[in-house]
Amino acid sequence: MTAGLSDSAVSGPAAAALLARGICRALDQLGYASLTEFPLANGQRADILALGKTGDLVIVEIKSSVADFRADRKWTGYREFADRLYFAVPNEFPAILIPEECGLMVADAFGAALLRDGITTPLPAARRRAMTLRFARAAAAAPARPAGRAFGRGVVTGLVTAENRPWYARRMKKRELTAVLERVRTWPAERQEDAARALLEMEAQDASPYRLTEEQLAELRRRRAKRNPKYMSLAEAKKRVARSSE
Repeated sequence: MTAGLSDSAVSGPAAAALLARGICRALDQLGYASLTEFPLANGQRADILALGKTGDLVIVEIKSSVADFRADRKWTGYREFADRLYFAVPNEFPAILIPEECGLMVADAFGAALLRDGITTPLPAARRRAMTLRFARAAAAAPARPAGRAFGRGVVTGLVTAENRPWYARRMKKRELTAVLERVRTWPAERQEDAARALLEMEAQDASPYRLTEEQLAELRRRRAKRNPKYMSLAEAKKRVARSSE
């Protein structure tokens, strides 16, 4: 897991866009294809809808701050469209605010760590078929759309797959990087500042000691493969952490 956004001046929609980038990277590592701002049948939009190799569907709701979490309660309407619902928050977010029945990820612009899985509520067969079909149609249409789509004031990819990787999930060619930097010079001053902050965050990331090792990734995959995993409550987890620090 990488360093959070707590030391960055990025906030609001720009912070949400950076978190979305890191979450999509982590989901890709776990074998999920991801679509952002996915429209649901109830008129809402899921921040991220991800489809796993076994056909499971998960929704990730991004909350970049406590104020963002308290101002938006629409996430309760996402449950009927996914097998599991996750919240993704920055490292400094107080995890105690997240409902225990929901999964929890801690994310930044470069990746995410899965702290707990949400309670699994399998979708009805008809809803699963409908959602999977809509996901497939949206994914098939992704190459015909612009390479990125708006996420607040930021830009994130529409689909994360081996065939259609965004710039942050593959090695960017030198001429592509040069072209991007030249375009940044033409942006409004406020957007240039956002870009500069993001680059400074990336520069600081090089010195960060926080990384998921291959062993940790393997353990995450092993635990997610369990059919009937056992979960501890947040209170129990805190007691264990307290005992380990004594």
